[in-house]
Amino acid sequence: MLNELSLRPSGFLSGSKLGYLGRCIYKIIPVESNGKPRDSSSKGDLENQRVKEQPTLLRHLTQVMHWINGASWTAIEQLVPWVKRIKDEKYEHTFLKIACKEMSGWSQKDISSFFQKFPYFRAAAQNGAVEFITTFFKDFPHLVRDGESILGEAVLHRQEKVFNLFIEGTATMKHLAADYDSVTKDNILHKAARLAPYPQLSSVACPALQMQRELQWFRAVEDLLNPTQRFYRNQKGETPREIFTIEHRKLLSEAVLWMKDTSNSCMVVTALIATVLFSSVFAVPGGNVEGKGIPLFLQEKVFILFAASDAVGLFSSTTSILMFLSILTARYAEEDFLYSLPKRLILGFASLFLAIASMMVAFGATLYMVLRERFKWIFIPIIVITSIPVLLFVKLQLPLFFYMVRSTMVRSKYGSGIFHHKKIW
Repeated sequence: MLNELSLRPSGFLSGSKLGYLGRCIYKIIPVESNGKPRDSSSKGDLENQRVKEQPTLLRHLTQVMHWINGASWTAIEQLVPWVKRIKDEKYEHTFLKIACKEMSGWSQKDISSFFQKFPYFRAAAQNGAVEFITTFFKDFPHLVRDGESILGEAVLHRQEKVFNLFIEGTATMKHLAADYDSVTKDNILHKAARLAPYPQLSSVACPALQMQRELQWFRAVEDLLNPTQRFYRNQKGETPREIFTIEHRKLLSEAVLWMKDTSNSCMVVTALIATVLFSSVFAVPGGNVEGKGIPLFLQEKVFILFAASDAVGLFSSTTSILMFLSILTARYAEEDFLYSLPKRLILGFASLFLAIASMMVAFGATLYMVLRERFKWIFIPIIVITSIPVLLFVKLQLPLFFYMVRSTMVRSKYGSGIFHHKKIW
């Protein structure tokens, strides 16, 4: 059972795909242990002892309440099958607590020998089963001193939830980070320099952001080491930075190609928008007063909306062109993919979205001024029609945009926003 749990992070709350309601139910649903009901607070024997010390009437009332609670959850499980699945997932986590309780009578040496013989921690680190590790570390703190393999496997397989357990700057954690492989002489930074496994790499949206994530991992691990350890050479005489450059050569080429193709495509769209908005200034709706060049609808409020949206769209489209042009003329060094290029792409996408929205507002205002005398109800259809392209752009590009913002702009004291110390105790 321990082997199965160490290989399957989805059996725990952090790795499950439960929504907000599912997580709330997970926290309160009672589970059974050895045939006895155990509530989600897991008070154990102390709770049973307290019940026995209560007066007879109160003890009976407590037992009745427990029975009603159990019967209610049983009925809910029968009516709502997915609640039963949540209960089964929580039982797997409770099983770890049972194993810890059974091992509590062992000596520290026996516990360490057990986990050295059966590499459950190594498998849990490779698969991101962070609760498996924290549950045993809480009950047996001495196991933290044997965590070199856990930290190395977490870095090699890009499991940030496990890595976050070890990034606190204590003497013990620095000692674990300084460890190296006795055969290859690779330290932890050499492992961070290796290309991430395909499942972890493919979980990131595009090659450019994959390159960024790899650089973030390298920087985060680099912060754990002193300058001497950062330039440590392995058995082949390679430094971590040299390995990173060699291993990520193909990914860098793909990232450069993706950046150029994306920027070229967006520049075509942005240039078209800028052309349309620029020309609309000289061909205002309704025309001009003859001989004066003053727009006929100048006193109309809707004309002010047209002028403002046209100006905002022209300025934002010009900004977007400049951002994408700066990407096309960049040097495309490895470090540029960490912050410089993603920031330019974020600003370019934001400006392009604003330009599209402004163009549609200007078009809607123009259409309203032209048709309002004939069709009094035209206002609502115009809003609906002009909203479709904007919503379509949001649906297609907003997930990538938010991912870029979260990956680039959100930072912690350890680097990227995905790295933040997680307390074990």
